[in-house]
Amino acid sequence: MVDRPGRGCLCLLKTVSLLFWGSGGFLCYAGVSLFLTCKYFQYFFQDLYFILPSALAIAAAGILFFTGFVGCCVPTKDARCQQGTFMYFIVILLCVEASAAVLGFIYSNRIEYELRSMENVFLKYNGSSPDINSRQVDKLQKKLECCGVRNYTDWTEEPWHLHSTNRSVPESCCIKSHSNCTGDVSQPELLYQQGCQGMLHQSLQRFLKYIYWGSIGAIAVEMLAAFIDCVLMGRQSLQDYRILDSETFA
Repeated sequence: MVDRPGRGCLCLLKTVSLLFWGSGGFLCYAGVSLFLTCKYFQYFFQDLYFILPSALAIAAAGILFFTGFVGCCVPTKDARCQQGTFMYFIVILLCVEASAAVLGFIYSNRIEYELRSMENVFLKYNGSSPDINSRQVDKLQKKLECCGVRNYTDWTEEPWHLHSTNRSVPESCCIKSHSNCTGDVSQPELLYQQGCQGMLHQSLQRFLKYIYWGSIGAIAVEMLAAFIDCVLMGRQSLQDYRILDSETFA
């Protein structure tokens, strides 16, 4: 039988368990977004190490959903087994989220290094659709709404621009709402102004920060839940086991 303070702790545990679902949803969004960004623009990366914090965030989200469900289903009495299971998954979560937070912090400082190959890809652009470099550059500029590595003026120094007859930039630099844009650099108001390297850097940095701070927030919630769970487990006495007297059954 759980006393009144114990019932209050149990209600608080179930309330905190609901926060697990919110934390899991946030980490799932951050992890999936980072994974899709890396997969979509993998041609511009030196390596794909960014998938590691993404995978850990998605794994933590799945465990958070399940652990939150376990915490909400803890009964009012005879709950030592469920409470122990809940604590077991909290320990697993702490390990996974600590790893995700550390990797998110480390790789947020490696983005500039990972994007060094972007200049080489733009350098090989020839405007031909069968060419993989050209297709990837056009896809990047259309998706992120950017132009050039640092800005649209970078194209004036690229071999493709210097050898082209009209001395324009790729039409993928044109703002979508301007159908009359031909990539003419004399009409910069029709072109995207921001560079692709900075835009991709910001996107990766944002999702890595989401994973870092989301993991830190989830760890704080889990520490609170673990404390409440310990209080509840301490209020329940162990079963009173006794050695059977053999003479009784003689």
